[in-house]
Amino acid sequence: MRGIKSTVCNLIAARPQLLISLILIMAIASIYFPVRHHEFISLDDGLYVTQNDPVKQGLNIKGLQWALTTHHAGFWIPLTWISLMIDSHLFGLSAGHYHVTNVIIHIVNTLLLFFVFRRMTGAIWPSSVVAVLFAVHPIHVESVAWISERKDVLFTLFWMLGMWFYVRYTEQPGFRRYFPLVLCFILGLMSKPMIVTLPFVLLLLDYWPLGRLQAAEPPSEIEPGWLPQTFTGLILEKVPLFILSVVVSVITFMLQKSGGAVTSLTTLSVSDRIFNTLVSYIKYIGKLIWPQPLAVLYPRQDGLPAWQWAVSLLLLLTFSVLIFQLRKKHAYLVVGWLWFLGTMVPVIGLVQSGPQTMADRFAYMPFIGLYIMLAWGLQRMIARWPHRKGFALLTGAAVVAAFMLVARVQVGYWSNDLTLYAHTLKTTSNNFVVHRNYGMALASKGRLNEALFHFQRALEIDPNYAQTYHDMGTALMLKGDSGESLKFLRHSLKLRPNYSKSHYSLGLALMSLGHFKEAEYHFRRAFQIDPAFKKARINQQKALAELGQ
Repeated sequence: MRGIKSTVCNLIAARPQLLISLILIMAIASIYFPVRHHEFISLDDGLYVTQNDPVKQGLNIKGLQWALTTHHAGFWIPLTWISLMIDSHLFGLSAGHYHVTNVIIHIVNTLLLFFVFRRMTGAIWPSSVVAVLFAVHPIHVESVAWISERKDVLFTLFWMLGMWFYVRYTEQPGFRRYFPLVLCFILGLMSKPMIVTLPFVLLLLDYWPLGRLQAAEPPSEIEPGWLPQTFTGLILEKVPLFILSVVVSVITFMLQKSGGAVTSLTTLSVSDRIFNTLVSYIKYIGKLIWPQPLAVLYPRQDGLPAWQWAVSLLLLLTFSVLIFQLRKKHAYLVVGWLWFLGTMVPVIGLVQSGPQTMADRFAYMPFIGLYIMLAWGLQRMIARWPHRKGFALLTGAAVVAAFMLVARVQVGYWSNDLTLYAHTLKTTSNNFVVHRNYGMALASKGRLNEALFHFQRALEIDPNYAQTYHDMGTALMLKGDSGESLKFLRHSLKLRPNYSKSHYSLGLALMSLGHFKEAEYHFRRAFQIDPAFKKARINQQKALAELGQ
């Protein structure tokens, strides 16, 4: 026993970074080990993989051209499409392999996070705490265990690489070391536009831990004509990155708006957006400390009570004032706090996209700021009260173990549609999107009565959602009640006249009742709206044949 203890102590002393890296890898593997048996999730995985023909066909020239030119799913994310194409090329539609790829990228992100902070600060233990929290916190399960969030882990990979090259650049400023940073930033933008906040974070790192604003002398080696190390110089050196950020932000907004993903001001007012932003920030902080309950979708709540946003505003202002007052002795608090607030801006809800009020996946990068505050705060506490070091370390280990346990349970909910949606409905209320998706999942298993119940609940919550009327009508048709299904399918088209799926399903229902002329019309409309809808064309020909044409 003494020999083993001695060996471990020697390893820690000689190779602490290697040991920490192994611990991080084993921690992530123990949490995400079950994902190799997980299935695709109907929520977006069809859009990204299972119903996406260019991705399903694997890696080829035509697919690369599509990836570089499409704004499928409302984003220009060619590297995300290419990474999914590679998985498809190697593994077909074996969902487990896509999940494992996400886990591998998460492991690489965690190791890069550790080594970047280790290099910037020279502090191995606070850097390891940041990496451990990033590796095991339950709120990150959504980004890792959801295949559609490949874009999340992928843009973070290039973010981490960009920070690594930035640190190298600050040690010896010059074009040769600046270019890899720009390249990583561009690759990150091609993975997910949320990386647009990286230049802002690099300015924070200039303040702490790099200390470039406080440096009395410039680096010993600097290329002639390169920017001076002043505040203005530090901003100017990042102008190329800021320009790319603005361009991509504008393009993304336009793509999202043209695709109908951006909620209009008439639907959600400016004041409602601001109130939701204030409350969401506090809710995210709450999930840092108590990551329960977690759900795939938190439905938007209109008309928040005044006390909620007022208390949230008071807390945010109080935190900000206190942190600003401590900036001279505890610069890491300012950097961590602004990292969290700033990197959340693209997804906090000021520009509302989708029905959610917040999302666990949005915390994947921003929570690093809060981890910085905790890690260096813990180090300062231990340094101030060394006699409490053992208690602090024991408490920290217990918290990490608890996070790992909760994360492992959360991973289990992502195994398939039924477990994910059932869990979400237990942890949220008035969630019409998940009721609808749960109904679709149940219908695909032949459990039509249960499916109809959830479609009905979805309609009670939101009676103006055309897709749910379509799903209700389709389920009734599968149950053999084509007459009743007509009511729901017609109402779906009343709400959304150009919904090709409703035209197609209505055509099927009409044809089953012998109304071939009207059925032919709806099949024709479905094909006109979506020329790739081959089934609509085939059934139109069948209806014409029945009419003798």
